[in-house]
Amino acid sequence: MPATDDEGSPPPVVARQATPPREMPEHISLVSAEGERFRVSWAAAQQSETIRAGMAEEGFAEAQNHEMHFAEIRSAVLKKVVEYLEWHYTYKDAKNGTNVPDFAKGIEPEISLELLQCADFLAL
Repeated sequence: MPATDDEGSPPPVVARQATPPREMPEHISLVSAEGERFRVSWAAAQQSETIRAGMAEEGFAEAQNHEMHFAEIRSAVLKKVVEYLEWHYTYKDAKNGTNVPDFAKGIEPEISLELLQCADFLAL
């Protein structure tokens, strides 16, 4: 049964005000466990569902400061993530026959497991 006032009338319908779309920055900063900042274009960073969601909510400090802190991600790993985001954004629409550099060749074996875990967390 719908809610009613004391006189039995349903409550008035209030139209929701449309929130104007927020202006996103050209770049954001990702901060590693060691406190090192990595700058990445917003267009490239949106490839991560985790980053996109964290930056979307106006009330979150991340959205206000245009930076996200990753206390569990070491600098060496976060640096490679930023490189991947920019690489993938640059070459995502490459046509067949375009010379696309092999990103995997630049991954140090010592960080590969951490990088996979990070990619999973960031939904890449």
